[in-house]
Amino acid sequence: MIQLELGGERWPLATGETVIGSSPAAAVRLEHAGVLPRHALVHASAAGAAIRRAGDDAVVSVNGVRLGTDPVPLLHGDKIQVGVVELAVVDERKAGATRMADATALRAATTSPAPASAPAAGPMTGGRLVSQSDGREYQLGKASTVFGRDATCDIVIESTEVSRRHATIANGPEGFVFEDASANGVLVNGERVAGRRNLVRGDILQVGPASFRFYAETTPAAAAPPPGAAHRLFDTVHGIPAMVPAFPSRPTAPPPLATVLVRTGGLRGQRLPIRTPVVNIGRADYNDLVFGEESVSASHAKLQRREEVWVLTDLDSTNGTFVDGEQVHGEVPLMPGSTVRFGDLTVLFDPTDLRGPQPMGGGTKVVGAISIPETPRMPAARPDPVPTAVQRGRVRTRVPSRRPGLRRGVLVLVVALAVIAAVAAFYFFGR
Repeated sequence: MIQLELGGERWPLATGETVIGSSPAAAVRLEHAGVLPRHALVHASAAGAAIRRAGDDAVVSVNGVRLGTDPVPLLHGDKIQVGVVELAVVDERKAGATRMADATALRAATTSPAPASAPAAGPMTGGRLVSQSDGREYQLGKASTVFGRDATCDIVIESTEVSRRHATIANGPEGFVFEDASANGVLVNGERVAGRRNLVRGDILQVGPASFRFYAETTPAAAAPPPGAAHRLFDTVHGIPAMVPAFPSRPTAPPPLATVLVRTGGLRGQRLPIRTPVVNIGRADYNDLVFGEESVSASHAKLQRREEVWVLTDLDSTNGTFVDGEQVHGEVPLMPGSTVRFGDLTVLFDPTDLRGPQPMGGGTKVVGAISIPETPRMPAARPDPVPTAVQRGRVRTRVPSRRPGLRRGVLVLVVALAVIAAVAAFYFFGR
């Protein structure tokens, strides 16, 4: 049976409709700030449960995504935000005993032993995780983020290979730190983590069967100190500046999942790649696609890829989001070639992951020979009275001339006169 949990208290969801609100008649009564008398409705059946808003003025979020008019299915570990209250969805069928994995096999799956800890990246902001399976996004705040099978965890993974509280991510002065607290271990970029690991942007985190990609921005470092003792640390013992090692080459970026061609605004004509299944769009710098137009909100829209379909959601932007001229309400699927407008900014959506590789630049198309009728050349205003042999040959081969027709007419006339003369001679002299 699916239940809702808050601070150790649980409400079983009976078959049918369950009301969440502050009213005494509500089955799940929440007397907290921002909770309406009838705030949300949960419909439960043997197949599962789904939640929807009880009214247009009710604000309900599931895993940080605000609900529209359509109901949203609930899964074990989902977090429901109602006012200032966060309810956890608990499905006891998904929370069994932890199954121990073979540690030897797990170590054999790694190509090389992991370091005790990667170099600290320094203070970081804007941390988030993107699920590699369904594209779901999880924000990483100042408090620790807990992975586990228990429904109270921040990121719930339904697997008996995952402990109830499997691992944590915490943000500190050295950046985001991933710490293992399980029996079966965790992996970062395919390497087993021994205790703690400092994370860098782009790391792949493996927790049981689930994998996530880590994103964050490094806080800009303080200004460099003036020349002095610290500067001399870079010099050799002979006073000659030492060579600064070059940064290691980065791996080639994978091909984009989609692109958008900007048609208006300051980025007009540029094609921007999309390389992750979840894309935040807006004017603020923390977005994945940043458009510095005044008509674009700080957090304007979100683009997600779900089972080969790209879905666009408007995030209550000021000037709205439009797809092919229709305003977006809730979630709208995007087709190849869809025209999307964020405020006054227009882009063309191109999902490159839905078709085979295309040649760059369109390629060259070979067509058959085309026969073009020869156009007669107009006679020159002042023709050469004595054309050379080369000129005469050029005229005969390239420009139709009237001389052949004239010659044929003269020849016919001569033959006719000869025949008449022969007949006349026969008539007068033959007799």
